[in-house]
This record gives sequence, C-alpha cells and structure tokens, in this order.
Amino acid sequence: MSLSSERTLKRVSDLDVIVSSDEHVSEAVEDFLPYIDEDRYGGIKRIIEQSSEPWRELFSVTTALPPFSNTAMASNYGGADGVMQQGEDKLETKLLRLDEFDIDHGIINPTLMVALPTVNNPQAAAALTQGYNEWVYETFVTQSDRLSMAIVVPGQDPTMGAEEIRKWGGKDGVVAVQLGATGHRIPVSHEWWDPIYTAAQEQDLPVTYHSSFPAIGHGFPLQHRWHELFAQDKVVAHPFSQMWNLVKLLYEGVPMRYPDLTFVIQEAGIGWIPYWRMRLDRYHLGLGDEMPMLDKLPSKYIDERFYFTTQPVGHTDREMKHVAQLAEMAGPENLMYAADIPHSDFDTPEELFTPIKGELADDQVRGMMGETARDVFGIDV
Repeated sequence: MSLSSERTLKRVSDLDVIVSSDEHVSEAVEDFLPYIDEDRYGGIKRIIEQSSEPWRELFSVTTALPPFSNTAMASNYGGADGVMQQGEDKLETKLLRLDEFDIDHGIINPTLMVALPTVNNPQAAAALTQGYNEWVYETFVTQSDRLSMAIVVPGQDPTMGAEEIRKWGGKDGVVAVQLGATGHRIPVSHEWWDPIYTAAQEQDLPVTYHSSFPAIGHGFPLQHRWHELFAQDKVVAHPFSQMWNLVKLLYEGVPMRYPDLTFVIQEAGIGWIPYWRMRLDRYHLGLGDEMPMLDKLPSKYIDERFYFTTQPVGHTDREMKHVAQLAEMAGPENLMYAADIPHSDFDTPEELFTPIKGELADDQVRGMMGETARDVFGIDV
C-alpha cells in the first residue's frame, strides 16, 4: 500500500472510522447453557446444569493470587473476580461502551472461553463451544450491525472445530476463528490443528490467537510453576504466549502450508514485536537449513499475513513518542487498534491515537485505528 506523508490528523474525531479489533463480553456458563444443542450434547449439558460453579468445575482456572484484587485495577470496566462484570453480558451495555468512546465497530472475543484449553473433557469443550457461539451470535451479532464476532473452536476436538467453522463461515457478522493462544496441550503449529486451519482457509476467515492468563497451567506454551503473584501471571502470560506461538507458526511452516490464511495475534501489546522480528530473522539466516520449507525471511511472512492488535499500549504518559517509534518498527500496516473493553486495563482510542498522530503518516494512523481491521476482517463499516 502506498502511504502519503501527510500529518494533518489532530483529534480522534478527524478519523472516518474506529474499529476495536478486540472487544469482550463477560460471559458466564449460565448465559449460553440454554443454547447448547440438547440432541447432540444432552448428557453433558445435564451434567453442566447440575454444577454449582461450572466456571470452576469445568474450567481448570487457577491464579497465584486473586485477579485484579487491587481496587484501582478492579474499576467499572473490570471486576475483582476477573471473570464476570455486572451487565457486561448484555447487548445494551456493549453498545453503551462503544458509544462512550466513539468506537464505530467492535469484534467480540470471549472472556471466560479464552480458558477453553483448560477444559479437560472433550465433549464438554465441544458443547461449551457450540453453545457459546450460538449465544454470542443471537444475542449480539444479529442485534446490531456495529458488532461482529470471532467464533471459538475447541483444541480438544479439531474435527468439531472444523464443523463449526463451516457452519458459521458464511454468516454475516462472523469474521474470524478464535483459536486461543495460551494453555493448549498441543502447539498451534502441529498437524493436529490442520482440520481447523483447512476449514478457516476454505471459509476465508482469519485465525486469531488471544492471549490469556486464566489458561496458564501445564500446557503449551507456559507453566504455572513459580508464578507467585497474579501480577506475574499478567505480565508474562500475554506476550510470552504469543512469542512462542509466532516462533512455532513461522519456523514450522504453517503459512507455507496454508498460503491463503491470515493470522491475527491479540492482546500482547506491540513492544515485543520489533525485537521478535529481528530475532526470528537472525536465527533463520543462521539456521535456515532446519526450516527448508521457508522461502523467505520470517519477517516477510509477518509483513504479508500477520496482524497484531495494540492493546495494551502501555503506560504512555512518560514518553509517548516511544509508542510511535515502536509502531514504526513493528510495522504500522500490520497493527490494529483494540480497546479490550470491559477489562480493567482497556485502552481508549486516544491512548493509541495521541502518541501516533503527527509522528506517523495519516494513512498509517487511519489504518491502525480502523481501516486495516476493516480490510482484514471484511467489515462493512
């Protein structure tokens, strides 16, 4: 894409469109339990119904200390339990949040269901997947043209995941396949995932990988051993998951095996990307015989088919110019604004726009704030 060198954007209202490429609803199992198919999953559904705390008894979620126990973090857009916030599973609340921050369109990702890799029973994982996808689609996507969704798929049952992709792939408002980034038993580069990648490519849906602290355990790519603070979970889980996933995907040739597939890395910020691009290239150049399937530098594959959401931008008050410098090194054409509402460390549009305006070209700023997401996800906004 040819970029102009104009730097005329002064305020967020100057933008034509703002897309948050990572929005959430704070779902509870009881929200989508009624949507689980009785004919297919009736037995496991009745077991789930009898659970007093299904989010604990089905999901193996543990943390070193209570999530967001600090009251400054557990704000109106967070929650001391880290899972459920009042009203955040409702359409009207989601639209209110978009209006509050002048966001034109949001792509819904799961909250509790990013911990899907921690579900040990494959049938339960499949049933929860099916019910969640139905609930989000019916409750949010069909009710507002300002919302789209990424369907979730279970790593415990990739064949069922491929079925879900083909079921939902042609529906308006379904714009991605959410694989999750943390806690998988089998790395996302393994042939185990081929049915899901094949179906996603067939349906022309990007595959998204959303980091998660609830999915830290004893699965790939992180372990819970020696994490003694929730703050350590939060700092480590999101970027380290994505560093590992990016290495595995690139060095094991997944983009080569799926030449028409687009990959989106979510909720790890952008500071690590320049360092990782350089490191991936360096060791490909030095050890390329180990990966003969790659016909170009890893950074070239990143430029062509990998995208990164920006939240959390970080603490920008000290040196805002560093955000623009990081964006420039990471590749602004591959960055997409994300708010991450309603989570307590969400980013308003200004938190990204203010550091990059006047530092990057207007076309780059517009791309990062919404136009790239519109193209990647095929959103009509």
